[in-house]
Amino acid sequence: FPVTIRVMTGEEEKESGEARSKTNPTLAQQTIQFIQQLKAFGNPIVLVITAGRPLVLTPIVDEVDAILYAYFLGSQAAYTITDTLLGNNNPSAKLTMTFPRRVGQIPIMYNHLNTGRPFLGQSFTYTSHYIDESNLPLFSFGDGLSYTTFQYSQAKDVSNQEQILFSVSVKNTGSRAGYVIVPVYLNQPFAPVALANRQLVG
Repeated sequence: FPVTIRVMTGEEEKESGEARSKTNPTLAQQTIQFIQQLKAFGNPIVLVITAGRPLVLTPIVDEVDAILYAYFLGSQAAYTITDTLLGNNNPSAKLTMTFPRRVGQIPIMYNHLNTGRPFLGQSFTYTSHYIDESNLPLFSFGDGLSYTTFQYSQAKDVSNQEQILFSVSVKNTGSRAGYVIVPVYLNQPFAPVALANRQLVG
């Protein structure tokens, strides 16, 4: 089996926080070139990124086999990251922010307001879209992978006049123990005030 190359990179702590805005939130050019050079060896590459914001990862996303986005964690981060990379910990986290494909998509968020001409697809000329890039984010709010797989079934609506209620069965269909977060989104197309395209409610 080929040896997996593990690369850890990202931003320094001083690059995030109050009064630390960026016009080009990307990895350093020398980092991108380094990853591209590693790709030439043909080994699987796992990229660990520490940063305080979503970065534009389009230049390297196809150069690596997996990305672990660690943000800025605490004093036990090294142990947690190592356990996850070695498979001792099965990740279950979901992205809390949307990752853009290009800087020009910023600000980009999952719960945006619709325009007068909502996006229907790149082939629909007179709807709100980019002519040089997909409208879709690189990674969406709520994305996240696991070392196992899950199957959702038996969705039931048990709402009443006071509450919106439903249930769903979740089954682990893989060979590893795992935990999954089941997000619940609300969409209300017709309302007296403008509402988000969708909103996380549970």
